[in-house]
Amino acid sequence: MIFAVELVLPAGAGGAPRGLREHRAYWDGLAGEGVLIAGGPWQDGSGELLLCRAPDRAAVLRLLEQDPYLRFRTVTRYTVRAWQPAGDLSAPPAPAVPSTSAAPPVARRAGRPAAAAGALTPHEERVAAMAVAGMTNRAIAAALSVSTRAVELQMTRIYRKLAIRRRAQLALALNGRVNTGGLPEQIA
Repeated sequence: MIFAVELVLPAGAGGAPRGLREHRAYWDGLAGEGVLIAGGPWQDGSGELLLCRAPDRAAVLRLLEQDPYLRFRTVTRYTVRAWQPAGDLSAPPAPAVPSTSAAPPVARRAGRPAAAAGALTPHEERVAAMAVAGMTNRAIAAALSVSTRAVELQMTRIYRKLAIRRRAQLALALNGRVNTGGLPEQIA
């Protein structure tokens, strides 16, 4: 789905808004991942409009929680609305979402029960994709709005299912099932 996000800045603030550089870097990163389709400030400086790809409104709200403008309380108000474009946006497609259904079997360690080496859940796939993409446990926790400890526990379960012992083995163990350049499906 596509969502229109309007950020409203305080009237008459003058100068660059607080957190502008961080805000732009954050959304530039999301643009590179195919989440931000287009965006920019209103000509009168009263705010800006962002067009985002996300599976639902809750995913967009999670993205906004990480936006420096909201963290610094630079915006006075924001709105998030689902948008149905009338034509082709000529934007790149959303990043591919890993799928466990067509995934090749994962090598099992001898003595490990088959259930422990079974397919990863969709949430485990998201966490694994973020880890393979180079995100730290802390960054994954922030992106998913959970504790770092929750991510650590999830990574432990992933390692057990894939019969590996460390992060460096993760990409190989997933055997091409994770799109390392994309976002997890909940925020794609």
